[in-house]
Amino acid sequence: MDSDKNKRLHLPFPMGPYATGCMELMTEYSSEGSFARIFYPTNIPSDQLNKYSDKWVPWMPHEMYLKAFASALRIPYCIFKYGPTLIRMKPYYIPSISDAPVSDGEQSFPLVIFSHGYAATRFVSSNFCYSLASYGFIVAAIEHRDKSSPVTFFYDSPENAESDWRTW
Repeated sequence: MDSDKNKRLHLPFPMGPYATGCMELMTEYSSEGSFARIFYPTNIPSDQLNKYSDKWVPWMPHEMYLKAFASALRIPYCIFKYGPTLIRMKPYYIPSISDAPVSDGEQSFPLVIFSHGYAATRFVSSNFCYSLASYGFIVAAIEHRDKSSPVTFFYDSPENAESDWRTW
């Protein structure tokens, strides 16, 4: 994991020719809907990615995920919550630009569906996913709602989605 002096701590920059964008996609207002983080190539030059650090996506999107990981690993939550603070670590970010426009450099891009595996989430393998996107793939990192993810959420109405009122 990298950091630039006085800047956000972040996962490594993608190596491909494209800077990457990222968006969340959730269907339906129920636990039955699909949920994914989508990574994709953008028109932004890859060497300009650092200029957009204010639009980068947090790697850990919500504290509930931290609690769920601690529970799944049978490690006291306080170690996850306070350990990084004690050693002066800040939150890490994914160097992908939130809701950036998709690149118009190609007519289409191949799609990769990424499945995180047991006890993981849509963001655990973000580095792999945005690296693929930097080489011209659209990558949908699915968050499974079949209890193979330690936790997930949904919105039960359009109003709750608008106000970010989550059902866990």
